[in-house]
Amino acid sequence: MATKRLKTEVKKGKKSHTTYKLLWEKTDKKEYRNVLNQMIATCNWNNSDVNEKVNQLTSILHKTADKVVPKKLIKLTGFKNKASPKIFEEGKVASSFKTGVITPVPKKGKDLTQATNYRGKTVTSAHGKVYKYVLIEKAGLKNINQSNLKFGFTEGLSPTMAALILSEVYSEINGKDLLFITTLDSQKAFDVVNHQILLDKLYYLGVDIEYWDVIEDMYNGVTSTVKWQGDTSLSFSIDQGVRQGGILSSHLYKQYINELLSELETHNMGISIGNTCAGCPSCADDIDITSSKNTILSDQDWSSWYKWTQPKNFMQDLPSIRHSTSSIWHRNLKSPKQRHSSTMQFRLSSLKHIQSLPNRTATSAVYLLLGALPITAELHKRQLSLLHSIAMSHNNSIREIAWRQHTAGRPKSFFKRINDILDMYQLP
Repeated sequence: MATKRLKTEVKKGKKSHTTYKLLWEKTDKKEYRNVLNQMIATCNWNNSDVNEKVNQLTSILHKTADKVVPKKLIKLTGFKNKASPKIFEEGKVASSFKTGVITPVPKKGKDLTQATNYRGKTVTSAHGKVYKYVLIEKAGLKNINQSNLKFGFTEGLSPTMAALILSEVYSEINGKDLLFITTLDSQKAFDVVNHQILLDKLYYLGVDIEYWDVIEDMYNGVTSTVKWQGDTSLSFSIDQGVRQGGILSSHLYKQYINELLSELETHNMGISIGNTCAGCPSCADDIDITSSKNTILSDQDWSSWYKWTQPKNFMQDLPSIRHSTSSIWHRNLKSPKQRHSSTMQFRLSSLKHIQSLPNRTATSAVYLLLGALPITAELHKRQLSLLHSIAMSHNNSIREIAWRQHTAGRPKSFFKRINDILDMYQLP
């Protein structure tokens, strides 16, 4: 059975053997030299080719060390690993794979006296991690029926692409209409996953029953301990959630939340770019709802909503957006030209400080000595890298949006700037 090929058992059986350690620091150098010269003198070097001479010299060095260099007897003991298909028969998982040690990691800028302001990162056994990597491949958990608006936790798709969709939405309205945006962050998303609902979703997605049995048993009887300031708590059971930092966790959570995104996409909720839905891009447990009408963002459905009226510097200000539905973002920022100039000056002064150069040093000399790119070139490099990632991805939504925006040539679109960069460097 395929499941048996996945399963290995670690049986600890002692094995031992003896070896010697050469004590070179205690060697009599004069005696070593004399013995080495005597053995070299006994060899016939005249009728030998280069390979034979090398072999003879190697043999002489070994024999000399064996005669002269003191040795220390060492007994090595270890454990013997045996493979056996019997440990996980009928989809049973070893109990050592079900336990872990939780280390509380404080959230940045939070009150550390409150237990809810810590994230519990779980460390599990190395053998269990290897097993889970194999299980991901065998069960095909990477991209089963994944929504095109799901970014993050997926090879080839980054959170930057989700932000890019939002910026392209702005380039579409071109400052003429209102744009209503709500950003939602699922509270304790990984910790509240219901195991039974998760297993039902995997079953209806068509996961092979053999691997489904393994996943079911893997989340049956899960235990953990907490390590804090050198002390470890007693073991306790985990009845819901997927481990933060676990190998399977991100893949399972994607499938757990995928139905919500598919429903939003199917019903064309929010704004669209052409015929492509762009109203609900998401990354991990963060979802963005974007619409040109406030009907979708009524107070009855969402706790609050954001409203922009003709934002001028959306792409520059995007990193400043607070992912919270309890506050409104006010933009009182500099123009793009002022921001760019200020950033260049800060970067240049930092590079001069690192190299202990005076302030009057020419800009070209600063970059030349350090081998660094000017900030403009670095930005162009990263923008072209993002374009390459989009072109190589298998996500239909981001590719369709990229092709449409490239063809439309919107003046504020990222792809219009990319065309200018390609022309600047005479790239195809």
